[in-house]
Amino acid sequence: MNQSKINPVEDLKLMNDDKHYFDGVGKNYLSKSSIGPLLWDVRSFHVPTEYNINFELGSYFHHLLIEPEKASIEHVIKSSTRGTKIYKEYVKEHELSFAVLESEKANIDLCAKAMLNIPKFADAIYDLENEYEKPAVGQINGLWWRGKVDIIAPDMLFDLKTTGDITRFVSSAYNYNYDVQAYVYRELFGKPMTFLVVCKKTMLCGWYQCSDDFYASGQRKVEKACEKYQEYFG
Repeated sequence: MNQSKINPVEDLKLMNDDKHYFDGVGKNYLSKSSIGPLLWDVRSFHVPTEYNINFELGSYFHHLLIEPEKASIEHVIKSSTRGTKIYKEYVKEHELSFAVLESEKANIDLCAKAMLNIPKFADAIYDLENEYEKPAVGQINGLWWRGKVDIIAPDMLFDLKTTGDITRFVSSAYNYNYDVQAYVYRELFGKPMTFLVVCKKTMLCGWYQCSDDFYASGQRKVEKACEKYQEYFG
């Protein structure tokens, strides 16, 4: 990460491509994923996050809803668990760190269908004036930040989430730093954030508009993270 190399106008053009957003020029910007390392363990700040099953399934869920032409998973295996012989042999043969279980893919398919079966959600996701997967960059507390929002609607931002327990989503949102995401995105895009959430166990859906307290919590974390960045890397 090197903020002295930032050229926001040119970088933003490149960051429409996820490859540049995550692994190219986007690395010079702070983001929601920077918060954890900066607040809790600065030694891990420059350590790349390993791609894992949650990223794979989360990406598939997003693609199903807003970029269906990209909705595919290359390695799906029919196995009850990751402890079976067939699973272990498959990942070894293909030199993988993991593969997606057929049941996991089917569960995400059901999550997407559950959300789209509710007219309010479907209308919000597919409004004709919406823009999708759009990046933005800007300065917050004197440092450059980036964000790429799922859906930009005429009057708000929407972010798509799955959860293992929708009854705990409000409290867990703080632990996952969704408050930081909401605050940063509101600053970068100039619109309030709403989370559209579906439970992977019950298929119940939730519509969560962010409160002033939620934004304030995100702002406090961002301010502290910026202080830590300046202290250790500035």
